[in-house]
Amino acid sequence: MTSPSSSRFILIGLPATGKTSFLAALWYLVQHAQVPHKLTLERLEGDNKYLNQISKAWLQCQPVPCTPTDSEKVVSMIWKDAGSGNTATLTFPDLSGESFSLQWTEREITISYDSFLKTASGGCCSSVPSLTSPRASMRRARSFRK
Repeated sequence: MTSPSSSRFILIGLPATGKTSFLAALWYLVQHAQVPHKLTLERLEGDNKYLNQISKAWLQCQPVPCTPTDSEKVVSMIWKDAGSGNTATLTFPDLSGESFSLQWTEREITISYDSFLKTASGGCCSSVPSLTSPRASMRRARSFRK
């Protein structure tokens, strides 16, 4: 359980927007001190076996598998700021993007997900532009600067 002085942040988003990839990359950085930072992982609440699995795929430049609807995971990382001693909890209800979409189309969410939302101090919603629009190339991007 998080401490009372801790802020809780939640990461949510639409299907195929990189939520699980972000979690995989973050877990890799937690395990390896290649990037200096002032935050330290104080505690993990969740399945590190799952985190290791998705982090390994991410590290090998393989597509990180999308979260299946029937095996959604919840992971919380409790971070501590080395300077101030303050803690922040980043909670990933690693829902499938499909489950996230269903809350809008069916207007229903699970009780546990509702609890996450009610206790969160803030959040981040992951999204990407429509995949049907043409991708911008560097050459095309440079033409906009002229």
